[in-house]
Amino acid sequence: HLERDASVMLPGTSATPDLAQGLVVFSQPPAVVWQLMAQTQRQREYRPELSELTTVERSTNVAVERHRIRMLFIDLSYYMRYELDPAASHIEWSLDASRPNDFDEISGAWDFYDLGNGRTLGRLGSAVRVGKAVPRSMQDAITRKKVPETLENVRHWVDSAGGQQR
Repeated sequence: HLERDASVMLPGTSATPDLAQGLVVFSQPPAVVWQLMAQTQRQREYRPELSELTTVERSTNVAVERHRIRMLFIDLSYYMRYELDPAASHIEWSLDASRPNDFDEISGAWDFYDLGNGRTLGRLGSAVRVGKAVPRSMQDAITRKKVPETLENVRHWVDSAGGQQR
């Protein structure tokens, strides 16, 4: 499936019901994929659900950003802390618990692997628990149902070297 579709969702497990995982093949070498994905402040270019993204802190391998999204008729904001490990081609994120967040949990990671021939495999894992602001029945619309769209948006953005938006 992955060769044909360029991105696939991995099956969930009962042990981790809030975790959504997927794989995506980028038509760019790992160095280009890393250079783009490490620019976390550019997420609005491939995540249309973000109405605002503001960098609050940035150092060499850590970034804290305030995100705002509008879901149905509710504005939600949260602070994400990103830790970048270029040597391991790994980006990890979680809510910055020292700041006010409208979500109970957001965490996840990207891992990138060289497939050769100028291609890179990306593995995304993400867990989201919205909390009281949004009914549990709507949470899947934000999490598991959103991940395939996000994988495709990221793939198009990276494959265009970050130059063209969908």
